[in-house]
Amino acid sequence: MSNAPPCVKLAKQRGSTALSKTINQQVTDYVCGLDTDSRVQLLLTYCLGRLFVKEHGRGGDWRGLAASVDGSHIADWLRAAVANGDPWLDHVDELARPKKLMKFGKVEQVTAEADKAMAKANQTKIAHVADGNEEFVMELENGLYVVRLLTPEALDYESSIMQHCIGNGGYDAALESGERQFFSVRGVTGKPHVTIDIDTESGWVAEMKGKQNAQPHPAYVEALTPFFRSRPNLRFLRNTGLVFDQSRRLVHVRSLPDGTVIEGDLRIGGGDNLVLPKNLTVKGDVEITFIKKVTLPQTLTVGGTLMFEGCELAGKIENLTVNGWSAFFADITHTTPSFLGKVSVEHLGLSNTKTTELPELNVKSIAIEECPISDLSALAKHEGLTLLRLTALPNITEVPAIGTIGNLEFCELPIRDFHALPNAEEILFAKMEIGRLPENLSVSGTLTFANCKIEALPHGLTVGNIAFIETEAPEFTSDAIGIAAKQGRRPATF
Repeated sequence: MSNAPPCVKLAKQRGSTALSKTINQQVTDYVCGLDTDSRVQLLLTYCLGRLFVKEHGRGGDWRGLAASVDGSHIADWLRAAVANGDPWLDHVDELARPKKLMKFGKVEQVTAEADKAMAKANQTKIAHVADGNEEFVMELENGLYVVRLLTPEALDYESSIMQHCIGNGGYDAALESGERQFFSVRGVTGKPHVTIDIDTESGWVAEMKGKQNAQPHPAYVEALTPFFRSRPNLRFLRNTGLVFDQSRRLVHVRSLPDGTVIEGDLRIGGGDNLVLPKNLTVKGDVEITFIKKVTLPQTLTVGGTLMFEGCELAGKIENLTVNGWSAFFADITHTTPSFLGKVSVEHLGLSNTKTTELPELNVKSIAIEECPISDLSALAKHEGLTLLRLTALPNITEVPAIGTIGNLEFCELPIRDFHALPNAEEILFAKMEIGRLPENLSVSGTLTFANCKIEALPHGLTVGNIAFIETEAPEFTSDAIGIAAKQGRRPATF
């Protein structure tokens, strides 16, 4: 059992090679997604994050390695160790890292240690403690019923029978503060079958586990439908593997039937293969991260925002409609020129994908970073873009003629001479060598050069303001200086 948000920066080992920002952030995000406590996050960095970094350094697939281990189970073990003050935490090396965690060379060794610690803690806690420790909630079908676990003793009993880490101190503080509520599905003999962990304030179902942290048996999931229908504010997190469909039945994310309409969010993290149905509607947000291979739907409609990160994509979303602000694809691999057909969203972001051609776009703003795309002509059809941000696109040789634009940002592009640029409210050039800009260039707001080398400013330049950040300013033409003076501003150098 486990859940998460915040973060600790990935600990840098002495003498190790510095990671690229992209990989460093990916591993950090994964580790910090396993638990909210910064101490537990740091321990996870030592025992799992360190191994993922090594795997990447060897040229391996660290995401696949991460998918092969139950990270939430490891987090449960470490959280219990922190809560109980296990002595091994104080046996550290010269960098204050617990030696127990630094000895692991494989993720299988970490899992085995967590299993051993859990089994040892559960051995002495088998006695049933129903009186005053549990509360009857409701009856289900087939003799099943739901109880609420009220005390640390109840958590210990649940943990001992189910062989997971809800007991042994790891969740006692959250239980006693009321931050979390815990429920158990019992059979006719009183034996636990499913444990449910709910975040009280948000209504997130943080975990729903069977024995030994396995997915609950489908029969128990089906039987729980009345329980969840009686609590319409509940939602599911990614590590449960479950979502509500349009009938508020629980459906597993890896077996969604065609035409599924998901009432809330769809959040899936980790794993080998995910096949999405051909037609899928999600009324909330979609977040799919660090999955080895995802087979895309042909039609995808999202009520909130959309994010794919750290996945290999197969197939193509022929029609993508996102009613929330953004659709963002980061660290994506695929074999086709584009995994998108028609896209309708306010903001589209593509970062470190294999995209070589743009889809048909209906967007207000777009940001493209670290992609092998060479043809931006699809952007020429757009009028009134509020933002166009192009970063580190090695195959781009020119920017197409686009109408009036809000903010135009170019960073690390191989283009030296610009023969034409759209009229823009703001233009930013960053980390570039600029030989020529178009004459009579008009920028109603600020024209900014950051970490650039500029040969000359164009004649007829019209700007509201001009700024040079870590950039040597060239000589100004008289007309450009005149415009800046009329606006009551001075060229700024930082």
